[in-house]
Amino acid sequence: MPQKYFISAYTASQVLHTWDDISETAYFQALKADPRVIGIELPYLADRKIYPMEWLKKNIPDHWSLNLSLNWGRSAIETYSVDGPLQHVRQALAHRLLRGFVFSGCTADPESLYGAWKDRHAPPRSLCSESLLGEKEIEGVFNLIQSEELYLGIKVSNRFLPFDIKQSIALNLETIDNCQPHRNRQKE
Repeated sequence: MPQKYFISAYTASQVLHTWDDISETAYFQALKADPRVIGIELPYLADRKIYPMEWLKKNIPDHWSLNLSLNWGRSAIETYSVDGPLQHVRQALAHRLLRGFVFSGCTADPESLYGAWKDRHAPPRSLCSESLLGEKEIEGVFNLIQSEELYLGIKVSNRFLPFDIKQSIALNLETIDNCQPHRNRQKE
């Protein structure tokens, strides 16, 4: 049975650039059609021109939910180290606080589309060569959380131009594909 994931869907959507009801509806329809996707993360947006409440009511299925978890990229940025996320996981586990983990990358390369040490949600290294989130880093997290029943998530941003919704969908689903083998090894 495949692992279930939360997606920070807005980071790979064109919604960061402009609101388009039709395109965003198609994007959500494609994501909710994948049985591995069980929920999303949305940012708090005070003006609600992006993701208006009525639109959300129509487009978020009943079987989706929201989750609060550690984020690999954010932890790496805060510590300027690929070891930072592992330190944060250990601390959260020691205090029995960890409920979920989100795989989102970052880079140390100022020339990258994602910038150096910026919270811009780079995909894993197999999809973005500058990303610091590689197989070793993904495996390191799963080695620590192997006995925990946690929600897993991904958070990747599509910064490739010209913008293509199919590429955004692929970035999300291929990131899940990058994580899945490591989770399966832990359950064996």
